[in-house]
Amino acid sequence: PVELTTGSGTYSKNVDGVDYPAPFVIRVTFTIGSGECNGFNLTEFGLLTGNNVLLARWVNETGLNKTISKNPTISWRMRL
Repeated sequence: PVELTTGSGTYSKNVDGVDYPAPFVIRVTFTIGSGECNGFNLTEFGLLTGNNVLLARWVNETGLNKTISKNPTISWRMRL
């Protein structure tokens, strides 16, 4: 799952897909739907393992101001 940090806590959701576009590279894709996290500036994303251990963390200082009109699909590429 992916964990999103909001102003009032965290929100966890499943990823849409995982692929390996190059050797030692993983790409995790997830969508934040129109009914999720509205009114929050999302600044931190965490990728969790199946038993909820933090595997990777991504901090975006400017954040993503989530509104009902935004349904972003995010592709997160990491080198292993």
